[in-house]
Amino acid sequence: MVFSISSFPLAGMLDEYRACLSKPQFKHLVTMLAGLMLNGRGEKNVMDIASNALDGRSQSSVNRFLHGDWSEAVDRHRLEQHARGRQGGVLVLDDTLIEKSGHEIEGTGYLFDHSQHRNIWCHCFVTTMYSDGDDRIPLHLEPYVKEEACASSSRAFKTKNELAVELVDRALENVVPDVVVFDSWYGSREVMNHLDARGLVFITEAKSNRLIEDDGKKQVRDYLECHRNEFRRIRRPRTEYRWYHEKVSEVRGGLVVKFVFVKEHRGDKRALVMRTNALDMEIQRVIKYYKRRWDIEVYYRDCKQSLGMGEYQVRSIDVGVIHLLLVNLAYTLLKSIACSGLFQHIFHGAGSIGAMCEALKRFAAMGLRRAWRGQG
Repeated sequence: MVFSISSFPLAGMLDEYRACLSKPQFKHLVTMLAGLMLNGRGEKNVMDIASNALDGRSQSSVNRFLHGDWSEAVDRHRLEQHARGRQGGVLVLDDTLIEKSGHEIEGTGYLFDHSQHRNIWCHCFVTTMYSDGDDRIPLHLEPYVKEEACASSSRAFKTKNELAVELVDRALENVVPDVVVFDSWYGSREVMNHLDARGLVFITEAKSNRLIEDDGKKQVRDYLECHRNEFRRIRRPRTEYRWYHEKVSEVRGGLVVKFVFVKEHRGDKRALVMRTNALDMEIQRVIKYYKRRWDIEVYYRDCKQSLGMGEYQVRSIDVGVIHLLLVNLAYTLLKSIACSGLFQHIFHGAGSIGAMCEALKRFAAMGLRRAWRGQG
């Protein structure tokens, strides 16, 4: 979509970032954010954004901007304005895959995509998000690069769990969550012990091969089979789960956790299995908090479908990181508008990221048509 950055209606919200950038850099920032919000799907890369901005700069100039050293200051200011001092809610830890086609792109490798049930050539980013009701703020992200790719590019290799620990510590500089939630991939001894040592409550899904104490050690799947008739009804259930069973057990590494098994129907052979270090937390709260993990999946979907999270075309993974930081800024601004009710003459109550982008496109198109008629 062709757009004018001088009439981009959200440009005023970016004025507070001027101190982090030079005057030309600030104009590039507005250009990129306008392009991420206004361009159509498949047109949110640097080439299309630069060519669609009527009053923007050349593609080469925008490319140089993306290789600059401004991104850390801008992202730090974003977090200070929107995340600093938040208490309560949940801190969600997860990772996302961004499929790529070029085999010369730094940091790419084959990883298994559970949504496609196959290995894909991709970038992988470990991320954290703070969520408190409708208030959702992406915090930090780091690329996970496979060890062989690190060796060829002189990068220091870190496992996903090592990155997760670092990202949690960085998140705690801004927010104080009630609970940290994550899926079974990050339910490792390293991550759980670190969170427990920092005094944080965590809830994570447990794989069926995890060991649990029950007259010796049993795998979770075997324990479930032995105790399938010991489920109790959940009082006043607020989700689809109606039956539960709990078991406190020491796990590898000496940490004591509570295993929580929940089912929709008492006769179901399978169950959702969670682990938490909050041994006294009631079942309804455990389920409620863990279901908030889905918030980060919605964030991934919104950013990929509406804000061009995966549409960068670069050779350097560090430039890919900067693209994602811009996506996070666009997402944060839109969620802030949705929560505050600003710009209702544009959004008319639209609350989802996709609906807000569509409303912005209609408003920008109407502005261009009025400008062209005036010139005619």
